[in-house]
Amino acid sequence: MRLPLIVLGMMIVGTPAMAKEKANAPNDPNRKVCRQEGATGSVFVKRVCHTAAEWRAIDENNARQTKTFNDGQSGATPVG
Repeated sequence: MRLPLIVLGMMIVGTPAMAKEKANAPNDPNRKVCRQEGATGSVFVKRVCHTAAEWRAIDENNARQTKTFNDGQSGATPVG
């Protein structure tokens, strides 16, 4: 009689934890993601945390700025 009650109790206690894990699914844009960033010339790293959606926006902005910079650095002299 005790064993079924213990199993039932474990299922009830484990349910909120499972729900929390599901909320932090890998494709959830609101999950917290931390990265380690180091400054050039420094041996120290800094932990920076944002949501997945914020990191996506940061990465897209960095890619756009890099492309703009590289497009202007072709090495060719403009004619005219």
